[in-house]
Amino acid sequence: MVRVRNFLLVAVVAALVSMGDTVNAGVVFDNLNSVTSPGVPPSNPNPDPLSGDGPQYASFSTGGAFSGLTLSDVKLLLSHNSGTADSFTVSLVADNGSNSPGTSIATLGNFADSTLQSSPTAYDVSGLSVALAANTRYWIEVSGASSNLSWSFAQDDTGVGILSEYSAYYSTGYTTGTFVVTANTDLSASGPYQMQVTTVPEPGTFSLALSALGLGVIGMARRRLTRSC
Repeated sequence: MVRVRNFLLVAVVAALVSMGDTVNAGVVFDNLNSVTSPGVPPSNPNPDPLSGDGPQYASFSTGGAFSGLTLSDVKLLLSHNSGTADSFTVSLVADNGSNSPGTSIATLGNFADSTLQSSPTAYDVSGLSVALAANTRYWIEVSGASSNLSWSFAQDDTGVGILSEYSAYYSTGYTTGTFVVTANTDLSASGPYQMQVTTVPEPGTFSLALSALGLGVIGMARRRLTRSC
């Protein structure tokens, strides 16, 4: 009986190993609950108007511990100033290799300003399925030249995956002025944009893990059958 249990344990371990680092899948960036009330720093704690310095960007990284992942959900702390007929777009953007937004990878959704609340509320962009590479930085972009939305930013750098990431925006207007990239740890003028990024293992990874577990169970059953004959 002890040998049977040991064999089953080996099968379970083999299944987990076959999943690799994907057991770490989950929330890779989250500062939705960070401090947003007025105070210093930063000197300008109000939600950041998209029309004033957009497009706006916030980075996140998969890290070396994450592989075989799919982007499944993004939540952004957004609000709007008035109920207009304008709209905004949320996109996934690659890093240019120098900690700055590069080329667009995928449009995650197009949304009407009227779907936003007047006060900062977590806006859920769900039902996503975009493959992500391991040990890679990505950016979430919010764009819309005529949109009245504002993306809230935190007054601290606490949360999951925050410290090594960046925020980016234009200094004086939509696509005008200097393009500014700020480390999330630099709270002298503003803090990191507030969002939550969730990933899940790719379906094929689960299949591989279940196959390994199944082979282990079959092997155990064969051994027991052989002993009984």
